[in-house]
Amino acid sequence: MTEARNTSRGNGTPLRLFFACLGAMLAFLVSPSAAVASSATAEQGSAAISSDASVSPMGGCVLGVCGAVVNQSTEGFYVTMNWCCTDNRYLAPGKTTDGWGDVDGYQIPSGCRANVQNKISGSLQPIETVGAGWHKISTNWVTYVKSIWCNN
Repeated sequence: MTEARNTSRGNGTPLRLFFACLGAMLAFLVSPSAAVASSATAEQGSAAISSDASVSPMGGCVLGVCGAVVNQSTEGFYVTMNWCCTDNRYLAPGKTTDGWGDVDGYQIPSGCRANVQNKISGSLQPIETVGAGWHKISTNWVTYVKSIWCNN
């Protein structure tokens, strides 16, 4: 399978990235105010995933369901509103991204680890430990960062 290329601009990768980010920003700006996915029932989340033909490109809320992060830890960290771009926002301890729009990921600081629990389409998953770095979440996820500890 061959990939379509914009031969007038080399391989087109920077141009594709630009338009992907632009599309995601536009989708974020025109989306209705978002509800955290936890407010939808599991049935609504499943229906939203399987039946919506108008899914926003590169993230964005789908039928009012948005990726969200809840900081239940005593440490602040950054979340990203757009996985491919640089719209990163600080999430203070005890705060949530509810009302921010679709969150695409979160960053555990260098030298740290965290216990996180994901709610995927309304179904709470087991707590897991993740290492430092960026972690991607999907539109139908709510991620609860339970605790963060660092090797200082």
